[in-house]
Amino acid sequence: MEPEEFKELARYLEGLLNERNITKEISNEAIVRTTIGRYYYYIFLKLRNEIIDAIDNTIDVYKKENPKYVVSLTQLKKAIEPVLPGTSKSSKTSVHQVIQLFLDEFADLTVADALYRLRWRRNFADYHLKTPIETKLRGEEITIKFQREELVMIRRDIAKIEKWLQEKRFPIHSALNSEEAPEKIESILKTK
Repeated sequence: MEPEEFKELARYLEGLLNERNITKEISNEAIVRTTIGRYYYYIFLKLRNEIIDAIDNTIDVYKKENPKYVVSLTQLKKAIEPVLPGTSKSSKTSVHQVIQLFLDEFADLTVADALYRLRWRRNFADYHLKTPIETKLRGEEITIKFQREELVMIRRDIAKIEKWLQEKRFPIHSALNSEEAPEKIESILKTK
């Protein structure tokens, strides 16, 4: 399965909001909450796959030239690879946090903030059942009601990350091959 299938499912769910006869038994709020989760997992998994691919390519390049960097990259990869339930993890930091730390270090602020907002909206959608939710995200006061209009903001944040991935032509690969990359990877590993 590819992450894009989650995006297609999110679009399908959004379409259900327009079909009154289908949504009588399922509240619009439930559909919006589920749609937020599918959009988040689409972009999260796309980023994770891109990072793992870039790590693999970078390890091949630096095997002999910089073995210490290869060790750090291997640790980072282990921190973001999927693990089966019951399997011990090398870190208490979630894979979601590690991906966020990676973007905080290597992407521009608008991209890192977009993922941050998506993740927290997904957390609110999954775990906070009372609405509205009034909170601050990175200093910005927001109210979340899980209404159809809020999906516009979700799609906008998805588009920012997609644009970064497409415009930069392998931005993660380039970032891992930059001069400052080993230091940034060490910073991520220390934080996790």
